[in-house]
Amino acid sequence: MKYILGAFNFIALALGMIVIYVLVFDGLSNRDTSVSVVNKARGFIGKPPLKIATISCMPQDIEGSTFVFDYPVLHSQNTKMVQLELSNQLRNKSILLHLNAPDDRNRRIVSSLIPSMGSVTVTVPAEKYSVSFDMGNNFCNLNRGFLGNQKKIGIRQPINLETKSYATLNIDDGAVSNGGLKISLNETDSAMNSVTSTKSDAFLSLPVSRDGHFYVSAKSNHFPFVFMVDSGATNVAFPAHFIKNLGVKRCSPVTTNTANGIAKGCEAMVKEITFGPYTINNVKVVFLKRLNTPLLGMNVLNKFKMFKVDDELELVKKGG
Repeated sequence: MKYILGAFNFIALALGMIVIYVLVFDGLSNRDTSVSVVNKARGFIGKPPLKIATISCMPQDIEGSTFVFDYPVLHSQNTKMVQLELSNQLRNKSILLHLNAPDDRNRRIVSSLIPSMGSVTVTVPAEKYSVSFDMGNNFCNLNRGFLGNQKKIGIRQPINLETKSYATLNIDDGAVSNGGLKISLNETDSAMNSVTSTKSDAFLSLPVSRDGHFYVSAKSNHFPFVFMVDSGATNVAFPAHFIKNLGVKRCSPVTTNTANGIAKGCEAMVKEITFGPYTINNVKVVFLKRLNTPLLGMNVLNKFKMFKVDDELELVKKGG
């Protein structure tokens, strides 16, 4: 008899837990997790299944887009503006970055969806901003952020753009704060990676080589070389011995992730790189000790639309 009462109490406790679980989920009808479990429990106690709200997600090809919200300063003709490059140097993670009003972190001014290993350039008033962002893989919409596992991070210190005209906000791995991310703001003398071409309808067509890669002849500081197009490289990269050839005087030590693992080198700015009909100004580049072939990386490639036609790769300047 004792064992029967114990079993009965156990069943009663389990049913009670199910009822509590169901009641808690009554107010969460727009959640997409554990829904099937909840509905099974509801059916077990004779309640109808929850009606789940349909999630409306944006198209998946909007990476690189910027969303501007209503903010009075944006409409003032006398406001000083700054060109800000938002650079995501994380592998396999997209970022939805928000520039928020410094006095109200919940008031968004600009949101940009930055693809992994890519960048987005925005023009905003030269003010202070608080910064926050969502990080994940499957972007849905501005309110929800990313589907599945996503990470929300707020940066405590505001960024100050009041005295700048051109700047880059870099987001990378390797810090103990800010959710494990390294956030840095760098000022530049003029627009980074700006593209000019010899004619308005210019495009560049590259035939595939025997090794399956695409190569393009280029020149910088009057020094000729050949790039391999590499969409897996975050930045333009050169072998270390190119430093003198490209006239670089200052180069800061850097450790970077490559397809072959961790690589040491240094980071610098190159005033101008020319290939085909295009000239790229103020390019951030890295010089790596164990690199043999110059790489045309995503900080330049994301300024172009890329089309594969048969065995050729066509590069067309965005907005051109």
